[in-house]
Amino acid sequence: MNVASIPTATSEVSRETAGPAMLLVEADSVLGDTVRREFPTAVRIRRTDDASSVLKSLRGEKVDVLLIDSHLPTNEAVRLLGRIDEQLRDVAIVVVGEEDDPQGKEWIQRGADDFVPARELSPGRIDVIMAKAFRDRRLRRENAHMLEQLRHAGLEFDHFVRALSHDMIANFMLLESSFSQLRSSLAPTADSETSGMFAHADACLGESKRFLDDLVRLAKTGSVEMEPEDVDLDELVAEVLFEQGELLAQGGIDVQVEAHLPGVWCNRQRVKQVLTNLVRNAVKHGCDLANPRISVAAESRGPRVLLRIHDNGVGIESRMHKEIFLPGRRLATACEEGSGMGLAIVQKIAEHYGGSAWVDPTTTVGAAIIVSLPAVPTSSTATTDAADDEGQTPLDRGTTADLHQPHSRPSTKHR
Repeated sequence: MNVASIPTATSEVSRETAGPAMLLVEADSVLGDTVRREFPTAVRIRRTDDASSVLKSLRGEKVDVLLIDSHLPTNEAVRLLGRIDEQLRDVAIVVVGEEDDPQGKEWIQRGADDFVPARELSPGRIDVIMAKAFRDRRLRRENAHMLEQLRHAGLEFDHFVRALSHDMIANFMLLESSFSQLRSSLAPTADSETSGMFAHADACLGESKRFLDDLVRLAKTGSVEMEPEDVDLDELVAEVLFEQGELLAQGGIDVQVEAHLPGVWCNRQRVKQVLTNLVRNAVKHGCDLANPRISVAAESRGPRVLLRIHDNGVGIESRMHKEIFLPGRRLATACEEGSGMGLAIVQKIAEHYGGSAWVDPTTTVGAAIIVSLPAVPTSSTATTDAADDEGQTPLDRGTTADLHQPHSRPSTKHR
């Protein structure tokens, strides 16, 4: 290695007053003359004509600025830049060359902090480059540390979910066994009301088992089932209302369901999540206390189906129409129960299937949430424009939906 000090008149000057320590990697002596002229006596400068020895020099002493001659063999310079970049060294890397160098900007893409024409080399320019380089490297170190922490946290979370899933499965199996024995022992003497309670509990256990299966799948693969299928909304709405029957009965809520709802092309469990969250949200936060009512409707709009859940409560202020779909956001008038995630989950599911969820801005009584989901594919819907996903078109195009007015289509009631 050929490393030589460029002579200075004040070699005894301390580093704090001497300025940045610089290491020059040059192909010839021309660049060294320029550096000597621009950075005289107060700055310590090292020069080497061997790029492969630079790393050893950097390990041997602190260097603030590495100047690389653009005439240095490209493969040597690129290898050097990569090695320094891997180590996240606190050194500003500046490639110096001619102003018209065709590869000038490419040096920055290869890892240099800046490319400076030799005639523009100055202490001021170097100070600016150093400040930016050190800031960028500090941020990169912090980001690398954060990523490592996130990776570690992810591993711990994965272990926790797997362990929790295992314990929940074991406990759930015991619960199912106990319930089965209880039902068998009481079946001979059970009246219709008791049989109905058994059916409701059985449905809730089944839904809980499906949620548990989702958790296990999430723990194993990092995702839940989203594969689309032909979903019968009439059947699914009836299933959700049956499972939420106790909650609806406690609130004395009258539920009107429009007859002959169109099918949707989504994963059945995900649509069930949408319906369950919207119904529970309306029950807990949106119904009039004196005469609580909820309506469920849906309408085909070309390749989309607009699902609508409408309550007759106090409504939602327009300034909160988008806010309520953000994770953890809840209305000030909302009850204490709930995490504020229900509508956020609805929005995420709708977005996965190319749609969205929004508050109908034309509703004057209560609040109506509309969710755009894909219709079951047909040749006629494939070419129809789905402009209603922008969140501005109400479901009922004729008049503003009002729970105090009868629907234009027949509906079924659930109490």
